[in-house]
Amino acid sequence: FNLPEWTNWGKLFVDGLLAAIIGLIWFLPAIGISVALLGPTLLTLFAGETVAAGALVGAGALSGFIIFFILFLLTSYVVPAAVMVYVSEGRFGAGFDFKLILSKAFSGSYFIAWMLAFGTTVIMNTAFMIIATLLGYLGITGVIISWIIQGFILYISLMIIFALYGEGFSEA
Repeated sequence: FNLPEWTNWGKLFVDGLLAAIIGLIWFLPAIGISVALLGPTLLTLFAGETVAAGALVGAGALSGFIIFFILFLLTSYVVPAAVMVYVSEGRFGAGFDFKLILSKAFSGSYFIAWMLAFGTTVIMNTAFMIIATLLGYLGITGVIISWIIQGFILYISLMIIFALYGEGFSEA
């Protein structure tokens, strides 16, 4: 994968917006299931029910969270592959070509790229948190400086992460 030319900003914006919509659509099942499982649990909790109901609320919340976490993790793993298929095919519908997406996503090279991207995310976010904490001692000036630094760190992180996804995807 090569980066697109930095021309025709309108098309780049629309392509990025469509990629974000693809990701959102992929996440809808996880969101829907979590609302279905955790919604009644939270309603029972806020209704001030008895201790027995509280135990059921806790069990429901725990099972709902575990199911949501598994779905969220699986979707987080597959979405970059869906976006890469969309980018390589140039069609919005390609972001939902399950056979092609899953064949790419469950390859060894994509898995390694995803793990490296995850590690990069953890390292870059940790670095930012340390910097932001230290700059926080400067008061509002430090907060503003940390926001500016955060923009640079986010940009660099995303460039590295999507380069890794592209490499892993193209080798799959």
